[in-house]
Amino acid sequence: MFTLPDLVKPNEHSTGVLYLDLYEYIKSQIISHDLTFNEKLPSKRNLAASLGISVKTVENAYNQLLIEGYIHSEEKKGYFVSNIEHYPHQKEKHHTEFKTRFQQTQYYVNLRANRNAPEDFPSNLWCRIMRETLSEHQEDLFDTIPFNGLTELRVAIADHLRKFRGMKVSPDCIIIGSGTEYMYGRLKQVFSPESIVALPNPCSKRLRELFDNHRFLYKTIDINLDTSEPSLNIEQLDEKNCSILHISPAHQYPIGRVMTIQERLKLLEWVNKGEDRYIIEDDYDSEYVLTGHPVPPLYSIDVNDKIIYMNTFSKSVTPSLRISYMILPESLMQKYMDTMSFYSCSVASFEQYALAKYINREHLERFIHRVNRKNIIVRNKLLDALQRLEKEEKLKTVTQCVGSMLLLILNTELPDRKIKEMLKEKSIITSMMSEYYVDPSAIKEHIIVVNYSGLDDKQINYLCDTLGSIL
Repeated sequence: MFTLPDLVKPNEHSTGVLYLDLYEYIKSQIISHDLTFNEKLPSKRNLAASLGISVKTVENAYNQLLIEGYIHSEEKKGYFVSNIEHYPHQKEKHHTEFKTRFQQTQYYVNLRANRNAPEDFPSNLWCRIMRETLSEHQEDLFDTIPFNGLTELRVAIADHLRKFRGMKVSPDCIIIGSGTEYMYGRLKQVFSPESIVALPNPCSKRLRELFDNHRFLYKTIDINLDTSEPSLNIEQLDEKNCSILHISPAHQYPIGRVMTIQERLKLLEWVNKGEDRYIIEDDYDSEYVLTGHPVPPLYSIDVNDKIIYMNTFSKSVTPSLRISYMILPESLMQKYMDTMSFYSCSVASFEQYALAKYINREHLERFIHRVNRKNIIVRNKLLDALQRLEKEEKLKTVTQCVGSMLLLILNTELPDRKIKEMLKEKSIITSMMSEYYVDPSAIKEHIIVVNYSGLDDKQINYLCDTLGSIL
């Protein structure tokens, strides 16, 4: 039945561990019915002697077969083959080099990626902080993480928001999670199932997909591109029976407008009219300003605890660091604790300790200031390069003072789809304003949304030359 060459002859199925090779060989004989039901196997000593291997090797192989049910033992009788019926026949698969189906295309100019250039991030500093974290928190890294995140990080975030954003926040109302996708899933369970959320129109497709995926009930309210009109049609909130508003007052992407204090006060007036009304304030990208000081968030002037504040470190640190946070009003925080504190925090303690050090030592603020200075330089270079196209009346630029984006209003009859295809053929990936609209009747065409953070001189010149050639 068993011969030594069968076990030691190298082949693609060999594991390199003798007892596993023996286990695999016997299992294959049982599956193919070369060893039949109730057939007795050799004793451990006899099989070991015939193969010239140790008894322990045979014992380990038999034990593995016993655990998985391929054989059974009978006291003082030995080992017997178990009944293996209807075992699925598997086609033999030859080893080939793996090639993933999910290929991410790289473009020479990426106007979608709202992220900083990799060389801007202080990698050496971050590595040093990680080494310190491993050294100082060796035992702590094995502890269970509180459901809302480590106290050290929540305190660091609260202190940063107080100094940098003018917000008075209790660390106990902060919840740490791995990305905004995670946060929206938790928020869905906090709200009443009948709650209708108002989403701005236009807004990112990703946000709509998240709300669809989490089965939010939502409607859209219009945001105006024309700065001579109010940025938000607040009357639609009552007309559409919405009780929750999702908005970015400091930077309404992709329009890029900043809500005035008058509009913010109207929002607070609306939200204070109903006990079940709340505003989700997404403050992403608001730290990046080109002139003056960052616009204070709506949260900083809310005195009735009606604002749910959300932000992430994916741009202010690095996209691969999947750490976001939200600040809940006390009433919702209590509900969260009562109903969802059994959820584990989804961010590793190692990353939380490291990020807390990074924030406490004010590296985050210095990094943001450094990126702001660079963004001003990049924007000015881009605007200078676009002047030729403006003089030729091929396009018009619309700039904002917050974030790292601008709009290009194209003077063309080409449909947006065609413009995107032509740019893509030139290795330029971008988004058109029309893609962000939910309501087709409100669509604004021939507008490119340009995220310029991270562009270098060559990419800027290439972009402008390409636009000039297709317009």
